[in-house]
Amino acid sequence: MQLRSIPSSQLTGSQERGILWLQVLVTGSEVEVLPTLSSAHKLQDGELRLKWTCRCGHQAFDDFKELERGAVVDFANEMMAAGYISHARVSNQEDGKISKLRMKVSNVFVGARRRMSRLRSTTLPTFSISGSASSIALRCLPDRKCRWLHMCFKKRPYATKLEPLHVCKDEQRNDFTDTTFFKALRNAYHTQRSWKENLLFKLKKIEFVEFELCPEDLVDHIVPDKLPPSVDEYDFLPPPPLKKCPPIGAEHMMHLFTSCSAQPPNSSLYLRHIPKRIDKALSFRADVIVGNTGWGLHFVEKLNTSLAVTVLFAISLILGIVFAVCWSILKKDVQGAFGVASYVTSVVTLAVMTWQMWSI
Repeated sequence: MQLRSIPSSQLTGSQERGILWLQVLVTGSEVEVLPTLSSAHKLQDGELRLKWTCRCGHQAFDDFKELERGAVVDFANEMMAAGYISHARVSNQEDGKISKLRMKVSNVFVGARRRMSRLRSTTLPTFSISGSASSIALRCLPDRKCRWLHMCFKKRPYATKLEPLHVCKDEQRNDFTDTTFFKALRNAYHTQRSWKENLLFKLKKIEFVEFELCPEDLVDHIVPDKLPPSVDEYDFLPPPPLKKCPPIGAEHMMHLFTSCSAQPPNSSLYLRHIPKRIDKALSFRADVIVGNTGWGLHFVEKLNTSLAVTVLFAISLILGIVFAVCWSILKKDVQGAFGVASYVTSVVTLAVMTWQMWSI
């Protein structure tokens, strides 16, 4: 299965006027062309949507701004060749409401099936000898083979802090793959968070950023969707100039970080695309002006709204049941008791829906 571009010379006059698809999906010898005669849902100029289906069944899409023709199609081919996705479509139009609803329903069933399979699976504990990042780094010779990933985490209440991650060898002293890389990312992210932060905040997205390093490893002037201008100090593919923006889809990266159950064990696609600093991690230098600029990943968080909904549900449930029982005992009016309890529950439900509508 491979994606390719169709030259405009191969389209008939009616197709060239009506089609909104810039790329098509090639399956075997058949070309899947999806024409449309309306441009009401067309994306902005230069933007393409990559709709993908993961090997685990999860469906989503990522929007890219294509800076070099064919870059999004090439990336989709890389993802399929690496074994991440089983199906992909690239277009310059948005999906309809019915298509989005169908995708959400499908993901709900896929997630439920994944959770049930995890509950049924039983694994024996494994034991391994692990070392710290500094001790592993000493064994990476020569120094030019060491790679450091810059991670920008939120430091409450208002600051952002730099945490470098050594990505040369994993805990078993083997070369990193995408599987061990995302495992290290998850460990680093959850290690620096307190239980209060885990309760009140959740991860929204992971973005490629350019930043300025300040004293005490604090980070400022964060600019998203930026990559290093050269490969002199950073190791990543493809080399500059940037061919698409963002370099990697945020939805697919979040899926791999949070819930993917069918990640290829030996692939290093993401590890190659993410910029890693050569030799040593960036450190603040007070004697230079432009030498404190770095590139890495920024973990963007948002308030955990599901916590507020859960608390309101629990409060309305407890208050409704307590009031219904007390009113039934004292007034001998079961119907009136549960009528008032239903009113309390409906008011809380409308309050939650109103809050969600205003927060969109």
